[in-house]
Amino acid sequence: MLKTNLDQLNAVRRHSLAVASKTAKERLALNHLEDLRQQLAQALDRPGSSAGHVSGDCGAGLHRR
Repeated sequence: MLKTNLDQLNAVRRHSLAVASKTAKERLALNHLEDLRQQLAQALDRPGSSAGHVSGDCGAGLHRR
């Protein structure tokens, strides 16, 4: 019975570690996206910036508002 309980506790521990790892990776990814968003916002607000209007195929439809 103790062996079964230990196995169950180990399984819960492994699952908890996997969830915590995934959550940490998601948090890092969200922080990175927020950093990129802020950099883009700053570039768009910069006077004389060419970032307000993007030309070329990859920027089709992207215009500063």
